[in-house]
Amino acid sequence: MLKIHTISNFRKLLKNKENITFPILFYGPEEFLIKDTIDKIIKLFNLKRKIYFLSEIPLEEIIKNLSNFSLFEDDQENSVYICFEAEKAFENINTLKSYLKYLKQGKVIFISKEDIIPPKLLVYYFKGKDISAYIKKELLEILSDFLIIYSPKIKKEKIKTLILQKFSKYKINLSEKALEKLLEITTDLFSLKNETDKLILYALETKKKTLDENDIEKLCVGFDFDFWETLNLYLEGDYKKFIKYFEKAYRENPYLSIPFYLGRLKNIIKGKTSYDKIIFQRYKSKVLKLYSLLIDLDIFLRQEYNLRFLLERLIFEKEKSNL
Repeated sequence: MLKIHTISNFRKLLKNKENITFPILFYGPEEFLIKDTIDKIIKLFNLKRKIYFLSEIPLEEIIKNLSNFSLFEDDQENSVYICFEAEKAFENINTLKSYLKYLKQGKVIFISKEDIIPPKLLVYYFKGKDISAYIKKELLEILSDFLIIYSPKIKKEKIKTLILQKFSKYKINLSEKALEKLLEITTDLFSLKNETDKLILYALETKKKTLDENDIEKLCVGFDFDFWETLNLYLEGDYKKFIKYFEKAYRENPYLSIPFYLGRLKNIIKGKTSYDKIIFQRYKSKVLKLYSLLIDLDIFLRQEYNLRFLLERLIFEKEKSNL
């Protein structure tokens, strides 16, 4: 029998470990909700995440990690294996079926961008109807061993309510036109979170109680801040270009760039993802130096110093300290 939940209902079950079984299959358009829900699962079980992309690493390699204990690996019991591009695993049903016993032994989460079960069938399922006759027998046998979580597109009115609730926590009002403009320029929940975080920070910094359409246009339109490209410039020692990129980001959004950058650097330092860990192991000294530099920069900018002058001076001082 299939076990399918909408992501909103599933999130209500996350208070109790007994409600969660592995392997889990996530799919649907609301990727931010999927990521956030996986974070909650990891926290609930106190797990270490191992991330794989099936276009780069075949499922067979992941199965080997699951089934073979190694003295040089973290304890499998405390790890969750997160496999993106799950649709690639479902391309070969027989191979996937042969791995099921191993998948059920560990904690494995699959994420697919494709509709493994069509949304129209899910409508019938949630109405209590049997949909097994409409799914291929081989696929049905595999899906019966998965906990399936579908993340549908959230309705506009629901999103409006969530936005207003978020702002009300900080006693900030949002005009109707501002709300509509914000929904117009955001394409998904992830970008919506970033934009609302930015607006709240701006309102708190300026002590503005009500945000209007002009605030949305000023802060949220046209901002493009490529974190990794900017970080690579610093790590490679191209400070002149790094300052140019960072200055552009700061001029376009002074209330986002530094807090955003510090937050991403903190993730690297903490090793939030496997890629973060690699970057920190390889460039530990430089990452810590940049983190310290930006904290200093933030402090001085609050005293109305010139950004370009400060960056040049601080980089020189940090580099000189290593000589």
